[in-house]
Amino acid sequence: IMVVIVKLEMVVDVFVQGWLTLIGLRVAPGTNHIISLMAMDTMLLVAMSFR
Repeated sequence: IMVVIVKLEMVVDVFVQGWLTLIGLRVAPGTNHIISLMAMDTMLLVAMSFR
């Protein structure tokens, strides 16, 4: 399960970076990581609620 979560985090990180670049936001790497962690928490909550 942990391997899946790590891969998911990598995917979310790339997705968030691409999304922020798309809307033209230049965010500090630290803030970017916080945003990606928040997005991952949301995705995990959604996944658990569907289970």
